[in-house]
Amino acid sequence: MPSRKKSTGKREYAVKSGRVDLLTDEFAFEVEWASKWKNAIGQSLWYGLQTSQKPGIILILRSQKDYSYFVQLNSALAYSKLEDAITVYIYPDDFQ
Repeated sequence: MPSRKKSTGKREYAVKSGRVDLLTDEFAFEVEWASKWKNAIGQSLWYGLQTSQKPGIILILRSQKDYSYFVQLNSALAYSKLEDAITVYIYPDDFQ
């Protein structure tokens, strides 16, 4: 579970060709609706590269039905051997 420290940082931090949604001392997070998980992978990798921070995704779930998107995201990360490279949190579950 993320600590309070991980959920605070610079918001909308500008980088070349984008803005990091949340930049902490350790992570460059892309915050995205669950249904847009595919976009989040590329953006988190780009933001990590641009900031020299670890790439991360905070996936926003509106309902329990959205949990299937989290499963799809993790399956894609495992298939591409990126599950250890990109940290993934679920909002609100991991922030309670």
